[in-house]
Amino acid sequence: MSTAPSLLDRIDLFIRIRARKLNKRLTRRFRAVFDHDVSERCITTDGFTYGTSDRRVVDAFAELDTDTAINAFTVVHRFAPTDLVKLFDHYGSDKGTVALDHGPGAAYPWTAHTYGHFYDQLFRPMRSTTRLLFECGLGTSSPQFGANMGVKGKPGASLRAWRDFFPNAHIHGADIDRDCLFQEERITTAYVDQTDPAAINAMWEGLALRDLDIIIDDGLHTFSAGSTLFTHSFHRLRQGGVYVIEDIVSGELPQYHRFFADQQINYQLVAGLRSVHTDKGPARRIKDNNFIVVVR
Repeated sequence: MSTAPSLLDRIDLFIRIRARKLNKRLTRRFRAVFDHDVSERCITTDGFTYGTSDRRVVDAFAELDTDTAINAFTVVHRFAPTDLVKLFDHYGSDKGTVALDHGPGAAYPWTAHTYGHFYDQLFRPMRSTTRLLFECGLGTSSPQFGANMGVKGKPGASLRAWRDFFPNAHIHGADIDRDCLFQEERITTAYVDQTDPAAINAMWEGLALRDLDIIIDDGLHTFSAGSTLFTHSFHRLRQGGVYVIEDIVSGELPQYHRFFADQQINYQLVAGLRSVHTDKGPARRIKDNNFIVVVR
């Protein structure tokens, strides 16, 4: 014999249904807006941020938090390149500008991730005070390694951009390809295998770094590698420091969500979608144009 639901159960069910309907209605409304000349867009919910135009991102989180109502949204219009975007483009980093047509001289054969505009807003208040920045992944051009920039890639491109953007910072980088390591003015690099905790710890011991302002993971771009590096590196940040995990495949977003939820670590997911309309049509959208930001 079934038991009739209590008043609280009925109220809870009503709230859940209303939240789902609100989410779907706003998603349809925002998608109609985002089909126009908007370069990056995201919706921020209580637990995460996702781009409403990317079904992969929405579907990835549907199983986790279908009852989270949308409480804010942000549309970023890119009318002109910022200082940081110009630096990424100058040095050949794929964090810069959307390029619809990569010519034979292009440094990389895919559409840019276009993180530069968001980074410019995120890091500009820290521009003069940042002293230590670390980035995993130099952008090897060797096909021997899975996460490479192609034969025309320019290893160290983003490190040089960071150096020029942060005038008082020393930039540290690391990569699994020993052949692309280098030293320049205010840039130091080291070897690391970010899938190996022992190699990560050895790298940190060799660099002797603590209280970093910024750590960026632009390495292997898998959940296993990203979570391993985070586990053995996050404590190296100063209080208030920023940790970024780049190029997250949409299908791995639920794994990251559970990873941070288990540790009760607040995070923001930014889905950097692109829809740049020209006479050549819209830019391609790619499934790994997402990144996570954690503030210690």
